[in-house]
Amino acid sequence: MTFSILLSAFVGALLWLDRVYLFQSMVSRPIILAPILGFVMGDVKAGLLVGSALELLWLNAPPVGAYLPEDETFCAAVAAPVAVTAAAFMNDAAAAGLALVLTLPFARTGKWLDTKIRTLNQDLSPEAVDDIERAVGRALSKAVIRSYLFALVLILVSSVPL
Repeated sequence: MTFSILLSAFVGALLWLDRVYLFQSMVSRPIILAPILGFVMGDVKAGLLVGSALELLWLNAPPVGAYLPEDETFCAAVAAPVAVTAAAFMNDAAAAGLALVLTLPFARTGKWLDTKIRTLNQDLSPEAVDDIERAVGRALSKAVIRSYLFALVLILVSSVPL
């Protein structure tokens, strides 16, 4: 079980990057992300229950302009492993409900992380550089790696069973 939680955190952090930073293929939506994490952990049904509930909760909160809503993707990345772990002791619906109750506050954690990364990335833009292409490439690489590592650590800390 520990290996599957670690693996789901690695996959969840990678797919979380799709929300704003990389890919932009919409796999970061809870209805897609949670079943993928459920598959990684061996219980797609629990992941689908969590993902569909979170998707319905955040249908009316798109990130428009400068407004950043709570991060439903981060919440799904934390809730799916919690639901699958709880499903070992109860039925999938009860496990998904418990996971949602326990992990909804982590949507705020995701919003905080997103804001923190955006603030940190403001310092990466090169000012006056001879080789601007290389400098921008390094800045983008650093931003993506930093975002992934921050998300990975926070997802791991958030989804570890108490």
